Amino acid sequence: MKVILLKEVAKVGKVNEVVEVAEGYGNNFLIRTGLAVAYSPAAKLRLEANLAKLAQEAEQRYQSALVVKETISQLNLRFSLPQHLGKTSGSISHKQILDQLTSLGIKGIDKTSFVSHAPILVGAITIGLKLHPQVIAQLRVTHALGETFAVLRENDLSDPRYAHVFGAINALYSEGRPVDPIAVSHHLERHGLFALVGAEVLTQISHNYANIEKKLLDISQSGHAAELQPIRTISDSLYRKLGELEKQDHKLTGTTSGFNAIDRVTNGYQPGDLIVLAARPGMGKTAFALNILVNAARDLLDDEVVVMFSIEMGAEQLAFRMLSSESLVPQTDLRLGRINSR
Repeated sequence: MKVILLKEVAKVGKVNEVVEVAEGYGNNFLIRTGLAVAYSPAAKLRLEANLAKLAQEAEQRYQSALVVKETISQLNLRFSLPQHLGKTSGSISHKQILDQLTSLGIKGIDKTSFVSHAPILVGAITIGLKLHPQVIAQLRVTHALGETFAVLRENDLSDPRYAHVFGAINALYSEGRPVDPIAVSHHLERHGLFALVGAEVLTQISHNYANIEKKLLDISQSGHAAELQPIRTISDSLYRKLGELEKQDHKLTGTTSGFNAIDRVTNGYQPGDLIVLAARPGMGKTAFALNILVNAARDLLDDEVVVMFSIEMGAEQLAFRMLSSESLVPQTDLRLGRINSR
């Protein structure tokens, strides 16, 4: 008898082939188990039409996957993770990613789509999503600014122009879209705020950002990278350091800031530390920095010095501030010469 194979059968034939088999084998095995159907011209036509339809649907699924891949490649999903003692902890779950993709109108993706099931930790990474047997999309996932937006609001900024720019950045970030000068400009235009902010402000911000990137690149390529060191050398140095620390009877190992609460956290400023002091204008950053400078100077050895570089104030202005702080005489009185023996 003749049968049309619906599936490939070893030593018999491939899918859609018409083969001659023994009648008992054909009826009792191939047809009964769904591996074949009895041959007839009509059955052959129906099967070919069905295969053509399946092929067309498979091509549509492939093309749809390519479209979704292109959309996903433009995204940068951002997440805020819980913080404990000032440090971000935890990992981003697949459910969080799927929920955000769904909110953006991207469907048809589930947990089985993830190429890797390893925890997605803090940072900027790229993860693979299998959209089709032949299509894998690369999705950028980042945790970067969430904690900033959690504490900083538009009305915290004194200049409304910068407040609007910050609001645009926040909105783009929340939507998981790339944050760049063009995207910010388009967002401001859509909300009728571009004229309020002005092209000059956006240009200034863009230039500042570009300058920062260039300086960071220059630093990274300056050739001052540390040389490779054998672990034995580092271990010997570390043991010597631990021995020195043990002899200090748990005192500060670095330079004091003069503020006990800060010293308890830092154990004193250590060699190589970079400390960033940030606040809004007029909150006392310079005064605070001068206090730390003076306190540190009192704790130095004879051959050590403290240096302050400022692009905001001249030497005389800084000296007036320092003198006012140390003498407890208001700066206004010093500048007006209102000084007495008290």
